[in-house]
Amino acid sequence: NDSEHKLGTTPLPNGTMKLYRQVNTDQNTSYVGGADIKYIPGNEEVELNLGADTLVKVEPVLMDSRTENYLFNDKGDIAGWDEIETWQIKLTNTRDIPADFEITRNFNTDSWDLKMTGTEAVEYQKHDAQHARFTTILQAQSERSFSYALTKYEGTRKEIHMKELREQQK
Repeated sequence: NDSEHKLGTTPLPNGTMKLYRQVNTDQNTSYVGGADIKYIPGNEEVELNLGADTLVKVEPVLMDSRTENYLFNDKGDIAGWDEIETWQIKLTNTRDIPADFEITRNFNTDSWDLKMTGTEAVEYQKHDAQHARFTTILQAQSERSFSYALTKYEGTRKEIHMKELREQQK
């Protein structure tokens, strides 16, 4: 909210902000989207969630799921195991400009490992205990896929994995 971006110097009040984009040199505009906003002081930066962009897609597909590394208790019951999931994420950008992708995946556990597979990999980081965040830029009018294998540790395997992580951090 500043004069550089042609919004003036006064604060923006609570309300609905509607965004339009100039589509040609004749000053014609096209509606992009809108969002409810709270008071925005002058010279303050703000991000608006305009909803899903229909010109970009993120399509996660579970390719394989299996369990292994079973541990048994004194009674012979299963006490722990690893669940391995292989995912493929297909990205599509049909816009005329490059698109920045930030994909956050929730694993519903704080005991997991992730390994990129396949020939095409993207950057990722552990966002928090249960989430990984993948980031990449996809050029205009293009598609791209990447794959990863997720190992989730369950039961007593989770306890062993957490202990191994603590030892690695020392």
